[in-house]
Amino acid sequence: MKKTFLRGIPVCLLAVLLLGRPVQGALRLEGFGTVQPDGGERAYDINYPLQDELEETGLQYADAFYAVGQGKGQMERRPRQDGYYGLYNYFGLSDELCSALYGEGVQSGTGERAADGDSLLVLARVPLYQENTGSAAYKQERNELAVAIRTYLNGFSWRTESQLYRAQYAALYIASNCAYDTSLYERFLQSGQEDWSDPSFTAYGCLVNQKAVCQGISVAYQLLTRATGLDSFCAPDDNDPEHMFVYVRADGNWYKVDLAVLNIAPQDLVNRCFKTTVNEEVSRVQQAFAAYGYGAGETERGADFLAPEHLTNVTMSRRVRIY
Repeated sequence: MKKTFLRGIPVCLLAVLLLGRPVQGALRLEGFGTVQPDGGERAYDINYPLQDELEETGLQYADAFYAVGQGKGQMERRPRQDGYYGLYNYFGLSDELCSALYGEGVQSGTGERAADGDSLLVLARVPLYQENTGSAAYKQERNELAVAIRTYLNGFSWRTESQLYRAQYAALYIASNCAYDTSLYERFLQSGQEDWSDPSFTAYGCLVNQKAVCQGISVAYQLLTRATGLDSFCAPDDNDPEHMFVYVRADGNWYKVDLAVLNIAPQDLVNRCFKTTVNEEVSRVQQAFAAYGYGAGETERGADFLAPEHLTNVTMSRRVRIY
């Protein structure tokens, strides 16, 4: 599984006070209608369904500065990491989790695509610094992904449904609308080389192109569940280092959601994913992650350590997102 972030350069990520403000009103998704209530206390904007919802969904944003050496750096605004940088809010399978479970260099993660988490901030109508510095390809991917997620969120009353319903609904949505890209796998078997730039490895492939492999399906499921306020993270398969799935927590229990399965009806696949809980399995993963040095300690658990005004050095992350 290939990285989408740069490696091998000294990186220091500092969450800081605003260093100049992003252009206001730079992001607009022309929309599906006007503001209307959905039965909740707040009005629901179907054009920007996550506006005023970031706190409830756990997707508050952070202002961050990446210093990449020689005085060069980049300001960005990204989803806050909620005390578990690289696990709950990291959209993809992180290197750190793989290293914690299997050792350094044994297995690598999928990396984090900037367009993924940023698409949720677009739906919250959050002005982004990266709107001014990002490439046209990044902006197109981010905005098209945002429209796809918006279509999903506007399809049901997610603010008033139970956590378990939201988790199951997201699984059924993907199982019903995304086909496994068998042709990509067949090409890999024939050539022995995977085209890591193919959209089928991404959430964009799953939610926009409606075809993907396990990586794209898993990150897409993580995006949909995180957007509706659920804790979830991508994880590697113990028996197949090239396979990944998602752990999701709903109504106090963890479930293993693997939607990259062929020849099974969507509802049957969802029923299988939510038939049993995996609380002990996730506890083992979390303990390994924390013991490896990446998890938040007991005194830091829940700390808003990537929030504006809270200066934090997370040099070990080594993450520079590509725009």
